[in-house]
Amino acid sequence: RGVGDAAGRPDARGHLPALDGLRGIAILLVILHHAALPSGELSHPVVNEILHLGFAGVDLFFVLSGFLLYRPFVARRLAGGSRPGTRDYLRKRFLRIYPAYWLALTMLVVVLDVRGRDEIQGAWDFVVYYGLLQSYSAHTALGGLQQAWTLTNEIAFYVLLPLWAAGAAWLARRMPARRAVAAEAVVLAAAAAGALALRFWVHTGDTSDPTLGTIDPRLHWLPANFHMFVPGMSLALALRWSRPRDPPLPPLRALDLPAPSAARPDYEKLMPSPAAVAPATVAEAYLARLKAVGIDWLFANAGTDFAPIIEAYARGGAAGRARARTGRPSTRRTW
Repeated sequence: RGVGDAAGRPDARGHLPALDGLRGIAILLVILHHAALPSGELSHPVVNEILHLGFAGVDLFFVLSGFLLYRPFVARRLAGGSRPGTRDYLRKRFLRIYPAYWLALTMLVVVLDVRGRDEIQGAWDFVVYYGLLQSYSAHTALGGLQQAWTLTNEIAFYVLLPLWAAGAAWLARRMPARRAVAAEAVVLAAAAAGALALRFWVHTGDTSDPTLGTIDPRLHWLPANFHMFVPGMSLALALRWSRPRDPPLPPLRALDLPAPSAARPDYEKLMPSPAAVAPATVAEAYLARLKAVGIDWLFANAGTDFAPIIEAYARGGAAGRARARTGRPSTRRTW
């Protein structure tokens, strides 16, 4: 289903069900690609070209990570709030990667040793492989779980993201919002171009051959793969900046998703001016405004007449404003 319908709206935890399908596609692409390698199907030129596209699943995972992880940081910053807690963020990222990786590494490399290499023999080997540090050395880059280089990039991105968000927040405090967003977009584009340039430079002098057990480890580092995270980060930035606009930027209308922890709608702005307006009139105008901004679906087929409720709310609002004018404290519950 499209990201603009009910399936595309985030739940209370900020989860976007519409993106689960993309994750599934990415998983299938990666499985297809790796299953083809030992089967020998890649020897057929046409099949080879088709199955090689499976590697795009890795790119899709990185794009999703950039979008989903940067989105809360952008939402908080553009709403004028503080950044998400770094400690809680890193704890969640750690639990998402390391426990499952440790289990797979222990079973496949230590217990079963499916590749027959006996690679983890001492304390330093333990630190390198269990810490996901193997991609930083040519001697270990293809060791352990060879496909774990993607996790090495994810971990590096997890660590970088709060620092990036802090830099963007610093920039936002020193220039108008529009210029700050434009400046960050330029920096993102420059970072992607730098990553691609690094990969090209490494490839020009690269004589390694993974089939022979050699590889330039720099190809597995985040600086050489950051361009795959940039599209997701850029989309998160563009969507969140576009949302307050009425209407949103045309290219982003179909993807205009509520951001996690975003502020509630300003219901008071939906209300007409309360001066000398009867509560019943306010209720009618309120419902008309809801329909005008396109969220009258909240009340569709609910089987409840909301006019009396809105009248009561309007009366309470009027009473609260009267108390504010007289200086008496209000006991009215706020939203």
